[in-house]
Amino acid sequence: MNPTQSANFRLLAARVWILPDEYQITQKDRDRFAKNLVRVDDCLLWVGSITPRGYGQFKVGGRVIGAHIFAYFAEHFFNLPAEGQDQIQVAHSCRYELCCNPDHLRLTTRPVNLAERLFEREEKEVIVEA
Repeated sequence: MNPTQSANFRLLAARVWILPDEYQITQKDRDRFAKNLVRVDDCLLWVGSITPRGYGQFKVGGRVIGAHIFAYFAEHFFNLPAEGQDQIQVAHSCRYELCCNPDHLRLTTRPVNLAERLFEREEKEVIVEA
């Protein structure tokens, strides 16, 4: 069975955070994950383990993955074709790296995600200078 036919999912990000095709998220995984979330305004912020770059990380299926990535795929359970997966990222519309609210997360490409972050950074610099 290829990844697009399987009922299981592959976790995607530029840094190859991929769960095995045969792994399925369990209720125990969801419950463990939920214990590390705190609501702040509209965001669900991760208070568990954090990477040096400021992103949440969660161990599931024997691998450590981005907490926001787990949140997205736990909510929107599906597979993507194998080609191009290394360019797919889960991006934050709220731009808080620790946010795991599935409503604030979306799939995008790596170049688009980087361009959006660069644009926002430049926009903030213009506001500060003005």
